[in-house]
Amino acid sequence: MKKSVKFTKNSLIILVLLAAFLAVFSFALTNCNSSIASAQGDNFTRVFPTNNYFQSANPTMVSANDDYLIIYDKDAKTLFVRPNDASDTYAYAVDFEEVSNLFILTDVAFLQADGKYFTIDLTDKNSTATERTLTSPERISSLASDGTYLYAHYLAGDLTIYDKNLDVAFGVDNVNSSDLVGKIVIAGEKDCLYAFPFAYGNAFFVRYDATNKTSESHSITQNITQAYVGDVVYALALIPQTNQKNVVCLDKQTGELLVQTDIYPETYFAYGNRLFTIEDKSVVVYTLSSDKTALSRTTSITMTGSDAFHLDHPGDLCVTDNGVSVADSGNKRIANIDKYGVMTDLVFEETPIKVTSSERELYCAFPNEVSRISGGQITKSYSIENVVDIVYLDKLYVLSQDGVYTAIGNSLIKIFDVENAKRITCAKDGTNVYLLTSQSVICIDRNGNKLTDAASGDFSDAIDLAIDYQGKAYVTFKDKITVLYKGESKTLYPTSSSMKATLTSACLDGENLIFTAEESFVGAMNVGATTKQSYTYNQPNVSICDYYFATANDDALNYSSDGRFENTSLASDATYLVLDKTIEGDEDDIYRYAYVEDKLVIIAKNDFNKVEPSALTGEYVATKDTALYSIPYLSTDTTELKQGQIVTRISDVAGYDNSKWTIVKHGDNTYFVKSSDIEEYVVIAPEKDRVYGKANADRVGGLVNVYASPDKNSQLVTKIVDGSKVEILETLDDFYLVKFEDCVGYVEKSHIKIDGLTTVQIVAIVLAIIVALAGSAIFASIYLTRKNAESKKNDDKLKKRF
Repeated sequence: MKKSVKFTKNSLIILVLLAAFLAVFSFALTNCNSSIASAQGDNFTRVFPTNNYFQSANPTMVSANDDYLIIYDKDAKTLFVRPNDASDTYAYAVDFEEVSNLFILTDVAFLQADGKYFTIDLTDKNSTATERTLTSPERISSLASDGTYLYAHYLAGDLTIYDKNLDVAFGVDNVNSSDLVGKIVIAGEKDCLYAFPFAYGNAFFVRYDATNKTSESHSITQNITQAYVGDVVYALALIPQTNQKNVVCLDKQTGELLVQTDIYPETYFAYGNRLFTIEDKSVVVYTLSSDKTALSRTTSITMTGSDAFHLDHPGDLCVTDNGVSVADSGNKRIANIDKYGVMTDLVFEETPIKVTSSERELYCAFPNEVSRISGGQITKSYSIENVVDIVYLDKLYVLSQDGVYTAIGNSLIKIFDVENAKRITCAKDGTNVYLLTSQSVICIDRNGNKLTDAASGDFSDAIDLAIDYQGKAYVTFKDKITVLYKGESKTLYPTSSSMKATLTSACLDGENLIFTAEESFVGAMNVGATTKQSYTYNQPNVSICDYYFATANDDALNYSSDGRFENTSLASDATYLVLDKTIEGDEDDIYRYAYVEDKLVIIAKNDFNKVEPSALTGEYVATKDTALYSIPYLSTDTTELKQGQIVTRISDVAGYDNSKWTIVKHGDNTYFVKSSDIEEYVVIAPEKDRVYGKANADRVGGLVNVYASPDKNSQLVTKIVDGSKVEILETLDDFYLVKFEDCVGYVEKSHIKIDGLTTVQIVAIVLAIIVALAGSAIFASIYLTRKNAESKKNDDKLKKRF
């Protein structure tokens, strides 16, 4: 879709008027707090337009004098009043079927309506129309006014002049003159009446001095149908050729034509050097030159307009660092209005429907496209069908009819499904994104995860949504703002004695709600919104108490411990340290304070499941000076642990805070200590002389039982062979704790022989000796037997020899 953007500044005539405009009026959004509700009973103010604005969509009649400008709107049945002292407009409801005449008499509005006469005291904003009576002439055919006096005329030539109290002025009461006979056009100034009679087809200009009862008449060529007197006679002349009526200026003394204009008003009034006309639903003001030769248009007093001082049915707005940006739908433009009320605009071929901004850039939404604007130029466009709304938080978020999209690179990626949501918004300095539907305010995080319903109700007629820093939701309807927070609500109604406000959009700026209205203005209403700067809270009273560890169920939430609902987030999958103590004010005992890592949050205890830490043992020593905490990060309750001091481990922390902590016992108390600040305590003692013994079975080659504990009925660890060497580790009453190879266990003392021979060994030795002795005896016997035999043999040989 191709769009042309035209960056326009004020035209030359606007620049000429701008200095005067700024001298009197100031937009001053930064100071709008002090200006809000300046009138009694008013709770909002119009911050743009600040000049030449009348809240009349269809002005019908106009009148003026030095002090007031009044406009009657027959559709609204309202009389709008603008004092000339630069104070704001105010209005009166006038419930009449038909108003035929409207004049100002000094500071009183005079109305001829429904066949009767009424006055309204313009100095009293609470005044109402009061029926009055005109006693003379007996019958009145026409009325006129010069802004101060009322002139009542009858066909027979009768004239009465009234002041603002409808008392006879100048003594002119039912004065009759032949110059005033007939159905003629009249105009008045002080005690003089100006008439435009016809005689024999000729037009005349008659000036009648009612005090002296004298008159002078001059022939004129114009067919005058209406007239008012100021510095000149401002008359409405009929042009026979076209049947149109244009304004002409005539000399007050002679009726001579001074100015012929191209002004063709629907209706008009004149006073002094000013001409007030109603043209194209606007009150246009013209000024007579000092030489009375020309009328020049000076300003347009209207509700809507396309100039730099008006809007035309704005549909959305956002606050920027420089002021406000308004989607001025009727003019197909974005109106950037700075803090001094100066407008520059961006004009498009297509109607902009929504607007938002980042710190540096403006984003404008069209029905099927979102454009990013920098330096008055479109720098990027995103195509997306059925755009509903846009907002910028950390990035651009776009609400369409089927869900929420976010800008990633050059694309819009859908992150959340929702149908027929009405608006999308976020809080300034906020955390989450909020959606307005017909039944609820939905809170989602930046990744599109639904967190909770921030509010619920019948929002089918709501037109916008704003969220403040605390998380209060301001659901805006056409005629009210409903503020909802934590199940409570209150309703605010924009009220003003001078304006009607039918809201079309809203956003927050500080503590004020800034809004656009169907009546084509930007307003501000102090709603007491909370900002980051104004938010205060009592620090949670976290003290020593019982605790437990827990992990979150699906969809469990973290609520901010500072009380900000806006800061709600999804619970993490980490282990939480839950303080098992009722939170003050939680009458239903639903919530608990908890630490997730070093952050203190509030949780709903039933959304979490307890987890048990693992038991640990052993003595540990501090590697440096550190602190023992009753509760981690609770610095108000710590105990100093000096380097080298010893603590006893009790348990781990079930994974809490990435297991940075260990639970230990120090003295009689239990504490948390950082695991990195302690290490296992090892006692370095001089090595003892090792003691050895041997298994001593009941029989040679028998087996000795080794038990798991010093009890013959305990579990059998192993059996060792009689005589096996063992190391004695510990001596008990009836048992030794021994080590055999890689096995450790308990053996009865009677089955261990320490530093000596066992019974089996002694028997073996004895047997060995016996065997040795027996062997020796046998050897000796054999030896002696053999020796004796050899000796006998030798004796026999010897005997034979001899």
